[in-house]
Amino acid sequence: MKIALLCPVRCNSAYLAHFLADVITKTKLDPIVDLYLLIHPGDTWNSSIIAQAIAFAPERIHFVQQNDLLGRRGLNVYYQQLISESAKDKPDWFGLMCEDFTILKYGWNTLVESDLAGRHPAVPFVYLPRMKSTGSVCHFLSRGYVDAVDGVIAGHWSVDSWINDVIEPLHCYRGSSEILFDDFTAQKAGCLMGEAPKVPEVGCTYRDHPNLNAIQTAERERIARKIG
Repeated sequence: MKIALLCPVRCNSAYLAHFLADVITKTKLDPIVDLYLLIHPGDTWNSSIIAQAIAFAPERIHFVQQNDLLGRRGLNVYYQQLISESAKDKPDWFGLMCEDFTILKYGWNTLVESDLAGRHPAVPFVYLPRMKSTGSVCHFLSRGYVDAVDGVIAGHWSVDSWINDVIEPLHCYRGSSEILFDDFTAQKAGCLMGEAPKVPEVGCTYRDHPNLNAIQTAERERIARKIG
């Protein structure tokens, strides 16, 4: 198994150093994990950390410069860029991460491998790592899932909500057998793995997306065809 962790990083993020330390110290050598970080070109706060990480594990830690400076509202675009970049190394699973995530379990990647034993990555499927304080805001997408949606995993910046809505009727997902991560700055919202307190939505919301139902229905149909 080969896992690509994809993480768009906020400009001058104060969380990146902690996230990098967690990935480096709590990930076992097998199965293979490659980390792809999308960095804002104006990030100066983390420049020394980035240089040290590249020197430490140049074959496993990759820094990619953002093409589109869209703020957090461009999250779906950023993940699409990281998927395109990481696909060159042919991972089996694409893990959608944020740099404010904390890894709670040492050897988390071996548990992922165990949970997904016997599941072929060419078949569309989504693995949901359990979070300590929130719900399904982290998704590991199989290679087959990414192929089924042509690498465009969401049509809106609220990527977790988009994916949850697409996969729930298809039942092509499972949660991890243990708590793996925590989301330090999470807004706790309803999720596939249990309800959490609701928070007010501000501005242009996910539900305001034009043609939402038609787009997600088309995605489900493509995924269902690949599931067979």
